[in-house]
Amino acid sequence: MVDSRDLALLISMVGLHDDKTIKGRTRIQKLACILKYRDRLPLGFEFKPYFYGPYSTDLADSVNVLVGMKILRETIVPIDMDKFRYEYELTEHGRRLFDLIQKKLSAENPKVVSTLSRAVANLEPIPTSDLVYLAKASSRMPSVLP
Repeated sequence: MVDSRDLALLISMVGLHDDKTIKGRTRIQKLACILKYRDRLPLGFEFKPYFYGPYSTDLADSVNVLVGMKILRETIVPIDMDKFRYEYELTEHGRRLFDLIQKKLSAENPKVVSTLSRAVANLEPIPTSDLVYLAKASSRMPSVLP
């Protein structure tokens, strides 16, 4: 079930990145997991053990909703002959919505804004492969494969 608070925090999570882009579905999953379990942000996404650590179907659905609403732009980037990565970037409409969300959240719950801003800034330079391990540790969920 997609919740408007979760969508707002997801938009903020993307918008707080330097280039307003998150590179990879795995990365977006692990960032949200870490923010929920380690940083105790009020994300309602339910995570379960999966191949690369914790995974949320609700989060994947929310990303798809934001793409469908033209708030996020999904780009498929080839990495190798048979590999590719999905990148998610705020559209112009998404950037305006991000600004409104930040103003509203700052007025209603400045602690959430400061925690989210600090956490995203600290996590942004960490490679996705390391985020997988951090998400597993934060959530105490293993991968379904060893």
